[in-house]
Amino acid sequence: MARKVFITVLGTGFYSNCKYVKNDFESSETRFIQQATLEFLKVTQWSETDATLFLLTPQAKTINWNKTIVERKHFSIDEKIPYKGLEKVLEEMNIPFSPTVIDIPEGKNEKEMWEIFNKLYKALEDYDELYFDLTHSFRYLPMLVLVFSNYAKFLKKAKVKHISYGNYEARDMETNKAPFIDLLPISGLQDWTFASADYLENGNATRLTNLCTSSLRPMLQNMKSANNDATLLNTFAKYLNLVIEERQTCRGIEIVKSENLKKLKSITNQLSTIIIEPLEPVIEKIKHSLDQFDERENVMNGFSAAFWCLDNGLYQQAVTIFHENIISYLCKQNNLDWKEVEQRECVNKALVFFAQNIKEDNWQLLSKKDKAEDRDTEINSKKKIITNLLSNNQLQLISKPFMKMNDIRNDFNHSGIKNNHMSVKSLKDKLVEAMNDIYNIVNK
Repeated sequence: MARKVFITVLGTGFYSNCKYVKNDFESSETRFIQQATLEFLKVTQWSETDATLFLLTPQAKTINWNKTIVERKHFSIDEKIPYKGLEKVLEEMNIPFSPTVIDIPEGKNEKEMWEIFNKLYKALEDYDELYFDLTHSFRYLPMLVLVFSNYAKFLKKAKVKHISYGNYEARDMETNKAPFIDLLPISGLQDWTFASADYLENGNATRLTNLCTSSLRPMLQNMKSANNDATLLNTFAKYLNLVIEERQTCRGIEIVKSENLKKLKSITNQLSTIIIEPLEPVIEKIKHSLDQFDERENVMNGFSAAFWCLDNGLYQQAVTIFHENIISYLCKQNNLDWKEVEQRECVNKALVFFAQNIKEDNWQLLSKKDKAEDRDTEINSKKKIITNLLSNNQLQLISKPFMKMNDIRNDFNHSGIKNNHMSVKSLKDKLVEAMNDIYNIVNK
């Protein structure tokens, strides 16, 4: 079970009593926002394996933490008044575990900043649930905590469950109650930023669709309150993921037929209100990226998908989809069934025969699976198709760059473990060149 971990920095100020409030919650009257936050989090119901981490400078430990503290000089009246250290306050709360103190420097330079960062990181365990209080985080520490939270998400698989700030300065002077502010949406915005970048820069929609789904789940679980926009957005996430997976897994038939793409386009056009605000600009970019794809069955979608893969660094998918789509394209141009294996093989052979100037007498047209009794019929049928294909001007123009792409695809598929294998740069450059050469012929 994941461990709950409360993380806070204790300052050196002279803190006055007040109550902290948020919605129906009202804390005890306290000098310390840490006590109020732990009450809000119901820490007395946590288990013995959970933890509270208090980051203390030497001065904070001396004047605000130690349970031996019984009084402090009040700065405005210049006399000592009763004052209880936070360590004693926590002891009286009957928390089911002892607090953990992390001694930190004052953070005056970069070296001390990294010392704080590393000490906090080492105190965490994998899969911890993190609860941050930023109230007394001095200078750059609030920013450090936010960066740290993302670091822990990736390397410790931690989850940020709470970030808050006690705004003592904004208290009501009559009731002496101060607002307790939820800062968790800031961490959430960072999640959306990384997920959006993952899709827009790398073509990976997994994190984006997972975030979208998890954000919508509470709305969709209560179908009475679920509105049409929530349902549409959930469906959008589903079909976006399907369309991306078609490209990642080189599903040529699905890419050309465009059934999932058609549904995705239809849903994006229906979305009127984006109820997850960080998603709105991303959806606009996704809409724009769909313009190059035909929602009807169109073999040109294969070329568009291959270029999309190329732009997103999916080089093996790019060469595989593009190479196979050349066959699909020439099938369509010559009234052949682009999904039928035998007819696709005829197109492939015609490209090879023309590029290598192989005469009819040397054509190898039969495969091991062809039945002996159908030998002559099969040969004649394939000869007729190939002869017609060889007179096709586009096939003639495509044949040589097709053979170059054939070499590139083989280099990828054999992991470069072959004679005359290409360097990374050469492989990428030749792939781009071959794709552009063939696409220019197709467009003409």
